[in-house]
Amino acid sequence: MHGVLDVGRLDSSDEAHVWIFHTDPETSALRSLLTADEHERAGRFHFARDRARFITRRSYVRRLLAAYLCCDATDVRFTTTRTGKPVVAAPAGGLQFSVSQSGDVGACIIGRGDELGIDVELIQEGVVKALAPRVCTARERDALAELRAPDGVVAFFTLWTHKEAMLKADGRGLSVDVATVDVAEALTEGRAHTRLPGASCHSAYISQTVRIGPNVAGAVAGEAPDLTVITRRFPTRKC
Repeated sequence: MHGVLDVGRLDSSDEAHVWIFHTDPETSALRSLLTADEHERAGRFHFARDRARFITRRSYVRRLLAAYLCCDATDVRFTTTRTGKPVVAAPAGGLQFSVSQSGDVGACIIGRGDELGIDVELIQEGVVKALAPRVCTARERDALAELRAPDGVVAFFTLWTHKEAMLKADGRGLSVDVATVDVAEALTEGRAHTRLPGASCHSAYISQTVRIGPNVAGAVAGEAPDLTVITRRFPTRKC
């Protein structure tokens, strides 16, 4: 039996809650929260660890959204926008959410009204040299060039998570060329204000760094200029 979660109040579009979680290998109890379609999706994963990550992520998101919506986790229904961004279809409640996972570490941001995005990434030194020239603006590359490892590695993933969080809030994701999204100020300010290219509306987002855990970079993004982010940890055992 899954107990009722105390998620606190979330009444303003200027506030969002970030819930950090880790993959639970004991997924048998969590499976009961998934729909038939979600069970099918879980079954498509070849590796058991990937199935566990999907089951954990989906069931935790269901439980969290249900707590805010005051309903049962199995009553939460999802749909996608025309750009493929997941949104809550029912029950109605004006909630916005975004989920990200890297390895066994994941996070979900939940708020009201404004569009939101979140990204978490395990910090891995080996990918920076190949990716930085392809995904960074000239200004970002200049900033990275001034840093030595490990600071340069952390800085790259800071930039990457800010970009991804904005693109997920926007809904278009990686269909937008990330090398056109400049968030260099995030390295010095911990936040960035960027107008995304090619959007007809809702094209300006403010991102901010969030602390996820050791060796994990994280950022959230939204439309509110002064978004207050409250970070909590979701239980991974006997929840």
